[in-house]
Amino acid sequence: MKVKFNILLIFIFVFLTINGHANEKFVKVKGNLVTGSLNQAVKNFEIKVVLDDLDSTLISFDDDEFEVWLPANRKAKIYFIKDGYATIYLIIDASFIPSFAYKKKQLIELVVNITENHKVTNKKELNKPFCTANFKASVAQFILKFPEAEKTQVNTNFKPPFPSPVSTYKGSKPSNINLDVSLKFNNTKAKKSNPFTQLIQGVLFSKMNYFIFNERVSKANEVLSILSNIDKGEWSNIKSFDSPEYGAIVMKTVNREKSIDTLFALGSWVGTSQILMQNFTSNSKIIIHGKKLIYCLDKYKGIGLSKEQLVVIDALRILAKNYILLVDKYLFSMKNKTALNLIEDELFLQLKAENFKIYETIIR
Repeated sequence: MKVKFNILLIFIFVFLTINGHANEKFVKVKGNLVTGSLNQAVKNFEIKVVLDDLDSTLISFDDDEFEVWLPANRKAKIYFIKDGYATIYLIIDASFIPSFAYKKKQLIELVVNITENHKVTNKKELNKPFCTANFKASVAQFILKFPEAEKTQVNTNFKPPFPSPVSTYKGSKPSNINLDVSLKFNNTKAKKSNPFTQLIQGVLFSKMNYFIFNERVSKANEVLSILSNIDKGEWSNIKSFDSPEYGAIVMKTVNREKSIDTLFALGSWVGTSQILMQNFTSNSKIIIHGKKLIYCLDKYKGIGLSKEQLVVIDALRILAKNYILLVDKYLFSMKNKTALNLIEDELFLQLKAENFKIYETIIR
């Protein structure tokens, strides 16, 4: 009887402990509220938190930043409310959380983009969550899914925002084929869960293309090995290169698959630029390379970007605006048949410096 009594006490203790965890603050949701393609800050808004379609709380925020805590074992709908703007919501499902997840708090960080009422084109979409977050036990964190972004980006007719770097190098290759191309990068930033991982993978991808283009196959395989260590699921299925010709074919296919993630494509563009701008053989190819960035950023919505990713995107948007000035300058010189030595041009040198800063922000 005594043994049974002790077991009962243990059972009650465990039950109370589990329920104690359930009532603790478990998920922190933080981020910024913005509007428009330039992600302009939105201030003085409200957030309505509804738990299990029952309990609700309304919270006011003066600045564009928000932060709310949610309990475990509950399903939450978070509504973003601002006068003159369409109300949208996200769902965070913490209904069934494994016990090991209680060992540390969870963080969900995102940028929420709202639209003015008169600019809403499909009101039916407002009835659906713009984002869902579900806990994934294998990585011990919440995974965000943006249905609208997936619907608009992934399709059979997808065209990469930029040509594969191996194609870009053709005709505009650096005149020194033995450039000392660094493979150093911040290992923490490269981790799969880090906001910079896709950007860093894109930069490394551009370097792998450079080595293939210049028939430095062993160096290309070295980069492939680095990428496989960063994300085995994405890169380990690619065989080592045995010839530049095979490598070039693979690069075009891989670019189409990976560039569905625009962050990867932009990282690849930055890395390609870092090599091209050192010493190149074609003014026109450099101009075309920049025009691709201008077009891409004009179309790119940047849904759900973290603060770290926004820093890079904002810097690229500034670079793109300056690139427009360079394109105009180039076209003027062509129309008037005046010489333009691009590699010594003051505006080009400014762009080169801006690109290098972005490159350093990504990899350091």
